[in-house]
Amino acid sequence: MGLTEIKKGKILHSKDDVVHTIEIVLKGSVRMYDEFDSLNIGIGGIIGIVEKNGVNYKYDYQANDDVTIYSYEYKNENSVQDAILSNPKIAPVLASQMVQVACNGYVYLKKKYDLATKEYKDLQTNQSNYPGLCALTGEPNRTFLELYNVEKLEKSEIIGSWQADFIISVYKNDEKIRKGFYSIGTEMCCGVIMGTVSIFEKILNEIKYLTEYSNNFAKSTASFKSVYAQVKAKADQLKRDSAVEEENVKIENALDTILEFSNVESGLRINFKKAIETYMKSPNRTDASDEMRMIRRDISKYFYEVYLTAFKTSLTTEILPIELKMFFMFGFVDEKLAGEENTAILYKFAKNYEPDENGRIKTIYEWLKMIYDGEVEPSRNEFDLDYVGFLKEQKAHGEITEAELKEKMNDSEEKLKFEVKNLFTLGSRMTFGRISVFLPIFDSENVQKTLETTYMSKDVVNSLINEIKKIDYSLFYRETVFSDTSKGITQLYVQKEVMPYVILLPNIGSRMSLWQEIEGRRRATPARFLTSIFHTENMFDNLLKTCGEYRWEMCKTVQGAYWNNIKDPSLTSEYCDYLQFYKKNNQLSTEQKEKLKIQLKKYSNNFRNVFVADYMTYMKFEEKGSLRLNKIARAILATYCTFSAETRTRLKENPQYKELITKHDNKIQNQLGLIANLVKKLNNQKDEIPEEVTMQEEFLNL
Repeated sequence: MGLTEIKKGKILHSKDDVVHTIEIVLKGSVRMYDEFDSLNIGIGGIIGIVEKNGVNYKYDYQANDDVTIYSYEYKNENSVQDAILSNPKIAPVLASQMVQVACNGYVYLKKKYDLATKEYKDLQTNQSNYPGLCALTGEPNRTFLELYNVEKLEKSEIIGSWQADFIISVYKNDEKIRKGFYSIGTEMCCGVIMGTVSIFEKILNEIKYLTEYSNNFAKSTASFKSVYAQVKAKADQLKRDSAVEEENVKIENALDTILEFSNVESGLRINFKKAIETYMKSPNRTDASDEMRMIRRDISKYFYEVYLTAFKTSLTTEILPIELKMFFMFGFVDEKLAGEENTAILYKFAKNYEPDENGRIKTIYEWLKMIYDGEVEPSRNEFDLDYVGFLKEQKAHGEITEAELKEKMNDSEEKLKFEVKNLFTLGSRMTFGRISVFLPIFDSENVQKTLETTYMSKDVVNSLINEIKKIDYSLFYRETVFSDTSKGITQLYVQKEVMPYVILLPNIGSRMSLWQEIEGRRRATPARFLTSIFHTENMFDNLLKTCGEYRWEMCKTVQGAYWNNIKDPSLTSEYCDYLQFYKKNNQLSTEQKEKLKIQLKKYSNNFRNVFVADYMTYMKFEEKGSLRLNKIARAILATYCTFSAETRTRLKENPQYKELITKHDNKIQNQLGLIANLVKKLNNQKDEIPEEVTMQEEFLNL
């Protein structure tokens, strides 16, 4: 017994403990909770006042922060009174805190009761509307036997009672009562506390009943709600399709539609809605304060859980509500948060969306579906481990068994979770650009430019990629070996184009990223580029930068351990040698060396970043004849990132490029000669020309 200090996060009492003490909180606050709900007890609150001596605690008690308490032995009800009467100086504080805790509990109870009442009434309305909606949409009118398990909500004995009016009145008039009533004597404080405890216990019992009722209600209505949401969404879409103009289309209660359709469990639904409501009430949503950071963190946590649940529900749904499409594509959750004008634009984009014909530009929803269906393997995580490598590491650390490893190896849901946790979650933060204020949901506060000008449609992305390929024609080509002994071809090096995946993440951002250059160890697999679906910066420059990074990383992958060994010449090895020994290079002037020194300092001696900057200069300026690189950098880039035939023809008369282009053209002519001889040989043998031979000939003429 006596004064005790408790560290933040420590459990004071658990439900396994037997009640022997009561404690008065002198500093900090304590969370009182069970499997149903929780309440906070602040300074002056009495821990254990609703417990019974000699039996197990009904609640767990945990320190919200560093807490100081004073303990008293708890023998019977008189022990509580003795503790109050022995502290005449703080008795008014104890009374005020007890009333405040009870009031907080009552407010919480009323919110839960109002929500449960509304849900019950909504269910009755929806049941009444359901047959008509089925007739309108042509959907079958199903019978849901589990709805017979839904009981009518019992009337609350506390809400609207004299007890509720009493504690609310005492709470509102706390200052007056402290001066004019509590000051009369400690007995007055004791009477208020003990009377309020009786009311508080009734409140807690009703909260428990409501929580159990809501859980049972959610289970019994889940199937009906999901089907009803789909039928209603289809009916709403029919009405929207008949609207004269898309701008006149109304999206209402989008978040409810998303959560109902997705069949999100009640706890997650409440937490997600509450976090969004709190965020929307903030006067400055882009503030970087700790409070707003915590709110955004909660939204982010719940967002990906909801997204995962909604995604899995969508796999068994024929027609997705437009609200779900907007949610999947843009992170849209609320029409008020997005703004009426933006909502109309998002609706138009989602309604008119068509997948990329080449299958390379993917929304995150389409990408996750490919992961789930096993069309592609999950991406690497932040530690550069692929899915299989991650599982093996878990096994090595004893986190999973060999049997679990084998089971998870081909588990679609586990792969999906891995991709959401890594590429989706981390990639979204990365492409957003402003990590300190990152938010995964669509907010009008983040709209810096018109959505029409920043929307990364398949046509926009493909156009930009083609623009870069017109200059750096071999950018996405990979060297493979072809052989066909039946036709006398033992070894032919063939260049095959492997276009990257460009994954559109649901945010408004300013960055693009190369997530990985190949899948696993297979060199003939596509790279993975990430970008925001609404890109606010110069997309051409960002894509060009990403292509430079891809050039570097792809070369490292192909070269393996020799990527920086000049004895095996390559883009990376020659660039590393050039940057590492530039001071001794006689081909560079003093001025060029000084410029290179400044450049290396700017990029913290990161050779890759220096190369990327030079690559962008090469592609944007050198291609137009505006010479900005030194002789060494130009020669390396011209060798490994050769300009297209059109550009080479234009630059051939430039003294700085003439020799480089002539050297390249001679090399190409030699290779074309070999191909011509091979084709002639095959024709003489009356053999069909393999597609690979034709492909290589076409590549050499680019």
